[in-house]
Amino acid sequence: MIARNLKDSDLEILDKIYREYYQDDFYLPSLKNTITHAVIEYNNTILGFGEVKIFAEAIMILDKSKSNRIKHETMRALMYKAIQDSKSVGVEQLHVSVKDKNFADSLIKHYDFEVCNNIILARKL
Repeated sequence: MIARNLKDSDLEILDKIYREYYQDDFYLPSLKNTITHAVIEYNNTILGFGEVKIFAEAIMILDKSKSNRIKHETMRALMYKAIQDSKSVGVEQLHVSVKDKNFADSLIKHYDFEVCNNIILARKL
């Protein structure tokens, strides 16, 4: 087995693997905003592809003692800034980790966030 850089000629094979096994689980990864990516190959056969993406996460800290109207306006201003600034540097996807269901529902309704059905794991480096 060898790890090597992605070649343009790999894309058709990787697309076929994705469509056969993963298209119902997640979007086909873009090659933008990556730190690194690799193809694993054995006997000239592609076994897999992986990439490390830059992961943009919006974090908001709101003063919960304020009125719902003030919290909503503050969230709206913070989300606008997070979305615009992320777009301006080419980020394709913005993530928010949410514990409060009402907050999650508001992000879905007003800012087009989607629920990720994946289990998100983190590793400190």
